[in-house]
Amino acid sequence: MDENNGSVFGALILLVSDLAMLDAAFMIFGTDSSRMALSIGFWPWLVLAVLSFSSYQVFLRRERTLLQAAAFLAAAYVVTVTVMFVLFVDLPSPLAKIVAVLFWSVPLLHTYLLTRTPPALEKLTMRLDVVIFVLLFVLLYVIGTGEAYIRALPCVISLLLCLAALIVVRTTGVGADEGGKIRGAAVMLAFLILTGAVITAFLLFASASFGDAVAAGAAALLSALRYAFDLIMRALFWLLSLIPMPDAGGELPPGMAPAALDLPGEAEMIDFGPTVLVVIICVLAALAAAAAIVALVRYRGQRLGGYRVRKTAVVKRRRIRSRASFLRRILNSFKFLGYSILYRNTPQGVFLRIERWGRLRRRGRASSETQRNYLMRLSGDVPENRDALLGLADALDALWYGDPALSQLPRHELIKLRRSFS
Repeated sequence: MDENNGSVFGALILLVSDLAMLDAAFMIFGTDSSRMALSIGFWPWLVLAVLSFSSYQVFLRRERTLLQAAAFLAAAYVVTVTVMFVLFVDLPSPLAKIVAVLFWSVPLLHTYLLTRTPPALEKLTMRLDVVIFVLLFVLLYVIGTGEAYIRALPCVISLLLCLAALIVVRTTGVGADEGGKIRGAAVMLAFLILTGAVITAFLLFASASFGDAVAAGAAALLSALRYAFDLIMRALFWLLSLIPMPDAGGELPPGMAPAALDLPGEAEMIDFGPTVLVVIICVLAALAAAAAIVALVRYRGQRLGGYRVRKTAVVKRRRIRSRASFLRRILNSFKFLGYSILYRNTPQGVFLRIERWGRLRRRGRASSETQRNYLMRLSGDVPENRDALLGLADALDALWYGDPALSQLPRHELIKLRRSFS
């Protein structure tokens, strides 16, 4: 998998995590009259989003204008909304339908942004943290309200996929660590085993008193959060009540006192009803559409896509692997390991350690780059070790091109430099 494919895979995983978090938000905040959590249709939405993303990647194999890309995503959005409402989703209220329509547009907007700026390793790491937090909140909600545990499955899947995307993005591209693929697969397997063990342990304790205690604690915490939210809303309404309002057809007399300081009760809270919320959401949607139209008019000449290499230009050579070559590679690996231990405190061994450190951080040494040039490039990233790296470069030059007797550095300096890059 090359660097471009790794970026596409990372972008796809970010979209899947978007869907999982939006599904969790719709489940938690969207309820019907019977206080049952509503469903936005995660699984068919996931299929439609993946199809839209894949077709958009194929669409951008040729260079397109911004208007063409926007028209393609708009058509995909219309198809998504139509298919979801006709075949899969039946929501009871107009407000829930409007929120669902807005949520269905988020992955398509993110698809456009990810095409312009592919996801970096830091963004995937941040998304992994966010998904873990959302998963914990969803588990808390599911336990406290008695919803089916299957509602937390999208967040679990997106968590595992984010971890896989981190491994793929880190082990692809120029300067990446090829050996990290095996280690990444091992980390992924260990994480799967750990996740399965945690879920199994939870299911074993769910029917016992421990499970009842966890459910009661989650319900109590959820009730406390709702109570805190209710207090905040009542405080806001009290602040609004401090604003003096004139009577119909009259004016406020001078020096009129504000409202009383006591908090309003349940019957005194202002209920705007769903109509006002629907109007607010429609106004926000209209403003977003106007902003999109202005952006399209302003950047209509901008070009997208056309960056992929034709398949005919890629030459793939099949490597012939025999049993003897396989055994020879294993023998060379053990030989290299022995030499690494034997010469670990020499300039050569320290340089190998630094080179491995750079590969793990996607700052690997290019095939045409000399040892001195590579060390000088790394010295800009670690200014505290700049003098030591330049001294190591001088020692390596003396070893390969000059007098080997001048290549000896003090042992304690080599050990200190090696530990700095361990």
